[in-house]
Amino acid sequence: MNSLKGFFYGIMTSVTFGLIPLFTLPLMAKGMHFESILFYRFIIATIALGCMMKIKGESFAVEKKDIPYFLLLGCFIQVQQCFSFGDMILWVQELQQHCISLILCLSL
Repeated sequence: MNSLKGFFYGIMTSVTFGLIPLFTLPLMAKGMHFESILFYRFIIATIALGCMMKIKGESFAVEKKDIPYFLLLGCFIQVQQCFSFGDMILWVQELQQHCISLILCLSL
């Protein structure tokens, strides 16, 4: 039974991942930037996951030693999504602007 449930979840994940362009391409055609689309997508996913964890009664606790791994994995998924959605030249320019802003903020 568990393998059948896992198979079903795998298919549903594939289907929903494949449907992403049906929702993102019209938004991008109307002028919405891919960073905004990714932001809203991740926020909605975070809220949904939080609700599912709350309903199941799972703990939100994170050990301090795991925080660097979560940050690294978050950076990996963000970079992967930016490569998938965005124009690379635009993304590199925006990354440079963010790095310069961060350096200026840290130097104050």
